[in-house]
Amino acid sequence: MLPRPRRMAAVAEGLAYVGGILGVLGLVLFAVRSWNDFSLFARLTLSGASAAVLAFGGLVISDERQPASVRLRQFLWSGSTACVGVASFVAGAEWLNDTEDPRRVAVIAAGVVLASGV
Repeated sequence: MLPRPRRMAAVAEGLAYVGGILGVLGLVLFAVRSWNDFSLFARLTLSGASAAVLAFGGLVISDERQPASVRLRQFLWSGSTACVGVASFVAGAEWLNDTEDPRRVAVIAAGVVLASGV
């Protein structure tokens, strides 16, 4: 007789992702509401620190034998890449004027590509 798959582990993993997303969503809503009040340094620090923390979390998870660990690492690295995109957007919006929209997009794309490559 084959052992039954562990459905509780999958449910717990799903609830953990939902809880994490809700927590991040709350932080994003706070940041969006206060974004214009933050200085350039605060915006870059917030997005850069978020990217670093998520990337470090992905590096710490090292058990390649567990599919849940692999999924969590990929999720954390995807979030880190998104935060690098936000930091690139902040830098591009600050240092390039409004008439240089294609260059802004290039700055954001370059940041995301570099983060994805790493």
